[in-house]
Amino acid sequence: MKPKLHFSRFEFKYVLSRDARRELESELGFFMALDPYVSERRHQRYFVRSLYFDDEVYSNYYEKIDGVMCRRKYRIRTYTDSKEEECVIFLEVKGRYNALVYKHRVELPRHIVHALENGPREFTDEMVKLAGTDELVTAFVFDCFRMRLEPRLLVDYERRPYVSKYAPDFRE
Repeated sequence: MKPKLHFSRFEFKYVLSRDARRELESELGFFMALDPYVSERRHQRYFVRSLYFDDEVYSNYYEKIDGVMCRRKYRIRTYTDSKEEECVIFLEVKGRYNALVYKHRVELPRHIVHALENGPREFTDEMVKLAGTDELVTAFVFDCFRMRLEPRLLVDYERRPYVSKYAPDFRE
């Protein structure tokens, strides 16, 4: 399945105990279904790794914590925890406009991972080379310099997404 590069939706996320999750999933079945992407997978979930960029005072983080309704953030995302596995790597800008979540992303070349591992200077040099090839990459490079964005947080988790049987823009 080819990944979507631009979309918006209403999105709600929860952290639940195992028992609460099981109870909720039994109720969700009446009006929601597993996302088709995971319905055939062994544990009906998938791995997500995101590297978030922020400034030195963590403005993006505090905007989220403070509940700012119009905000955006940059991240590099992949769906594997293996450096050897061939997996797509995305640069994403994710934002919120009131209750609507939007995301725009572009696929990055694999060598970006190695540039990240070799430090901020090499990563910046490689991203500058890509600037001009895509609007999102160009905006990211501009904002990195303007706002002094750097990689600040690496987040790994497994996701079990659901979609509404009646409203495709509703995802749980």
